[in-house]
Amino acid sequence: MTNTKMSNNDASRLTGRSRKWLYVASSRFILISIGVFSIWWGIYTFPVFWRDSRLDHAADNILEGETFKRETLQSLLADVDSAERVWVRPEVLRSAAIIRLRLAEQGTSVKRAKPSGPVIDQLAASIQRSLSAAPADPFLWLALFWAKTMTDNWGKQDFAYLRMSYLVGPHEGWVAVLRNYIVISHFSELPPDLANAAVTEFKDLVASAYYEPAVKILAGPGWPIHDLLLHRLMDAPEEARNRFARSADQLGYDIDIPGVKRPEPRPWR
Repeated sequence: MTNTKMSNNDASRLTGRSRKWLYVASSRFILISIGVFSIWWGIYTFPVFWRDSRLDHAADNILEGETFKRETLQSLLADVDSAERVWVRPEVLRSAAIIRLRLAEQGTSVKRAKPSGPVIDQLAASIQRSLSAAPADPFLWLALFWAKTMTDNWGKQDFAYLRMSYLVGPHEGWVAVLRNYIVISHFSELPPDLANAAVTEFKDLVASAYYEPAVKILAGPGWPIHDLLLHRLMDAPEEARNRFARSADQLGYDIDIPGVKRPEPRPWR
């Protein structure tokens, strides 16, 4: 009877040790697996993170006005293509579209001509890919409109992209400056709602203290309709109109601003 009890106790102790050993072995296996997976994940994803970081950095600098050599941007195209072939963060798709946009813009400034069809097609596809992931981007809707105007078959249907830019970003200053310049360049082709939006936006730029950009818009693409633009400035605050007039004077433009008394000409000017 005693031997039987001892045997049962020994069996219980062995079973407990087995369970403990199994628990320890399982824990070690799980920890080792996690470690191996972490190392593999780091090796696999590091090139992706490095690629994304390069694209984001370049796009941010482009938007801040930094100048890039065309060769530098073209060296990023392999990363752009790689990012656009797989699912990535919406921010990376946006960066890819901005890099393609700058390359297309450089093509127009260097050759004084429209970019080639394939370049515009790739740009439009890149922008649309980015907008499908993050549609509330007024800058990219504007860029898509610009890209369409670079083709020979753009038409009234493409104004929908411009409307979207106004819809999702009606008062974003840096976007409004770019948008107003582009929109007023096409003023004679605009439908009434967008024509009114463009003139109102010009007034808002002045009211929001974007004096120098507004002067350049007025003296550039806006000059054929300068009477209309200046008349709308009557809705801007008096102080804004005065500052706008001083900015025009400092930039060398002789413009009569409604409601602003011009200084007497000086003999040494």
